[in-house]
Amino acid sequence: MLSLITQLGLIMLISVAIGFFIGHFIDNYLHFNFVFTAIFTIIGIISGFLGIYKQIYSIIDGE
Repeated sequence: MLSLITQLGLIMLISVAIGFFIGHFIDNYLHFNFVFTAIFTIIGIISGFLGIYKQIYSIIDGE
């Protein structure tokens, strides 16, 4: 059970971090102020929740 909780936390952390860093890179490249960082962070949060949902659904469906 602890490994499942850790895996779900890592899915969320990595998704948000990737979104943040992609948005931060685009903001620095295009000289915007936090626009793309916010957009891609939100996309990362959504993809993290989607990944968690798929993981939990596959565990429940497998039982």
